[in-house]
Amino acid sequence: KLKQINGMWRMAYVSPKWISQLSVKALRDERTSGMSSHDKRPDGLARYGINVRTNRLELQWKNGFILDADHNTSIALMTNGSVHDAEYQFGKTFFDVNQKNGYAQLMFETDFTPEHNLSIGASVNYDHYSQDLDFYHPFIGDKANLFGADEETTSGFYAQYTYKLGEMLTVMPGVRWDYSSEYGSFVTPRLHVKYSPSEHVTLRASAGKGYRSPHALAENVSLLASGK
Repeated sequence: KLKQINGMWRMAYVSPKWISQLSVKALRDERTSGMSSHDKRPDGLARYGINVRTNRLELQWKNGFILDADHNTSIALMTNGSVHDAEYQFGKTFFDVNQKNGYAQLMFETDFTPEHNLSIGASVNYDHYSQDLDFYHPFIGDKANLFGADEETTSGFYAQYTYKLGEMLTVMPGVRWDYSSEYGSFVTPRLHVKYSPSEHVTLRASAGKGYRSPHALAENVSLLASGK
């Protein structure tokens, strides 16, 4: 059984030099599954049941300032914040997770010529995870509690160059440098190439590397419904 409520409020302001967009999103999601009346047994006998409740609130604000329209020169500021709270029950397994995220990016872009474009910027990302897992274990006891809270802040700079030869060739090399409060500094290069020898044929190639901080259980909650 599923019950979900979605809400969104969005506004936009557009002028010759400034474009601004603001949006607020809210989500309430409730899911119930498992054996019938699993939560209504008066005799206390366990029946397998699944209960999932999710609340999410997200705020996004984007601003773009045009500095030179002839060369597509602009500067943009993008911010995003969210709170995601979820509670899961799979039989005798209970998992609660709460994520708070904040992100901001400042970007500058310009066309030197119609063929050459440069984009540079800086960004910062903040993540706070709070996780609690309670489950029945025959050897440990009635319940065992794992996990806790952790947070990470990652800030960095990037640069990307784009070369366009009409509609035939596009080459985009780029590089990022970031510093993580958990893992220190690291560099992530990348390269994208698109070649269209005719209007019916397009060849694409990409290379690069990237890093992310995994949260294994929060990203694979469905495994808790199994015996794994």
